[in-house]
Amino acid sequence: MASPASFRLSECAKARQHIQGARSRRTYLVSASPRGLITTAAIDPGQEANPVKIPIPTLALGAVLLPVAAPAQAAHPKVKIVAPANGATVSGPVKVVLQASGVEIVPATVERPGTGHHHLFVDHDLTPVDDTIPRGVTGILHLGRGQTEFVLDSLKPGPHRVIAVVADWKHVPLKPPVVDTVRFTVK
Repeated sequence: MASPASFRLSECAKARQHIQGARSRRTYLVSASPRGLITTAAIDPGQEANPVKIPIPTLALGAVLLPVAAPAQAAHPKVKIVAPANGATVSGPVKVVLQASGVEIVPATVERPGTGHHHLFVDHDLTPVDDTIPRGVTGILHLGRGQTEFVLDSLKPGPHRVIAVVADWKHVPLKPPVVDTVRFTVK
């Protein structure tokens, strides 16, 4: 029969696996070393792990770490206007390129949590955050097919402002608001 210490080590070795968080893309790595240390690390996409080493004697069972490694909070969604650059002077027509993280950009017909679609406010102030973004208003563009690019072909020379807003399938801005603004000049 195995000693309690070797039993704990073998249980930890069996527990070596990646656990995908149910509400995030954070991965938890749990492993055991031959020296009797448990290592656990939360790994976010694109970042290095910060492992924590725990001596096995401090644990009742090494497998206890598995339920303790709770899923992380989902990252706050963000949108960025990649082009045109803020402060740039550009020639028309102007191609607006959008990039989102923490939210899946889909057509406006998709009714699923964690999704949204882009709206552009071109030289137009934002509507109230609790209101549906109106259709048919000059300067408010709905990118309802899930587009991440749009060409503004009727901007006159001079300064302009574009605000990108991510909204849900009902065209209501996500909460907290997911927005980005750029100011640029058309020559």
